Amino acid sequence: RRHGDGATLASLLDVARAAAGTGAPLGLPELQARHLASQLALALDALHRVAAIVHGDVKPENALVDRAHRIQLCDFDLATSTSRPAVADAEDDLAEENDEDEYLYAFCGTAEYLAPETIAGARRSAARDWWALAITMYELVHGKTPFASSRGNDEVTMRRVRTARIDWPDPPGVSDACRGVISAMLRRQPSTSGGGEWDVSARLCGERGLEDLKRASFFRGVDWDRVGLDPPASTKGWVVLPQDG
Repeated sequence: RRHGDGATLASLLDVARAAAGTGAPLGLPELQARHLASQLALALDALHRVAAIVHGDVKPENALVDRAHRIQLCDFDLATSTSRPAVADAEDDLAEENDEDEYLYAFCGTAEYLAPETIAGARRSAARDWWALAITMYELVHGKTPFASSRGNDEVTMRRVRTARIDWPDPPGVSDACRGVISAMLRRQPSTSGGGEWDVSARLCGERGLEDLKRASFFRGVDWDRVGLDPPASTKGWVVLPQDG
C-alpha cells in the first residue's frame, strides 16, 4: 500500500506476507523491526517534546519507508496540538480554545491501534501514540495486530483492546526482549480513581516516552543519534521493497 508517491510500512508488510511460506512468520525479522521502530520512536519524541503535537493515528499505513530502510511519519490529519496560550486575549480566542478542547476529547482513529483510554473518551495525550507504536511493533514482527477482530468488527476490536489478553502466537516466534517491551508498552491498569479511567503511568512509555525505550533491553545497541542516518550494519535476511517501490 502506498501513501502519495511513497511506499509505507504497510507496503513492506505486504511484501513479507507474500513471501512467507506455509507456517512461516508473516512479519519482519526482529532486527529490521527494531531498526524501523527506533526511527518511529524518534519521530514521535520530536513531535511530542519539540512540537507539542500528538499524531493520533500511528500505524504502518502512516509511515513512509524507502529501500534504505529510512522512515518518515506521515498523514497528520488527526494530529492535535497539546499546547495553548496561557491567557485568551479575546472571546474569539476563548471560543477557539473551547473548540480545541472538544477536539482533544473527540473519538477518532483506527480501532485496532487505539489505546484503551482513547476508547474510554480520555483527553488525547502522547501516551496514545506510544500505545499505537507498540501495536505497530507487534504487527511488524507478526504481520497482524494483537486485538483486531477476525471479522473486521470495530466494536469487537475495541472491546478486545480494553479487555483481551495479547494474542501471542504459540510459539511466540520472537525473543523474550521483544515480547517483553511490547507487553510493557501495552500494559493496562485501571486508575485507582475508577470511572473507567486507565493509569498510563503504569505503562512503558506512558509518561516518559522515548527515555523508557532507550532503557529497554530490546533496544540495546541502537545508536539513537545515528539510527536512520547511517545504513544498518547488516541487512541480511531483511524484507525489501521491490525496485519500483
